[in-house]
Amino acid sequence: MEWRNASDRLRCFACGCECDGGRLDPCPSCGGNGIVISAADELAIVDWMT
Repeated sequence: MEWRNASDRLRCFACGCECDGGRLDPCPSCGGNGIVISAADELAIVDWMT
């Protein structure tokens, strides 16, 4: 198993773009600030090795 911090779902105040990222990440579309609209769990399983 591989564990990583999960990304939140964010919405930019300026352009309305929704993206996954950290709480302080700038908008990938316009560089503006946003708000968390869907908080992620603390950890997420991203790969299950068999």
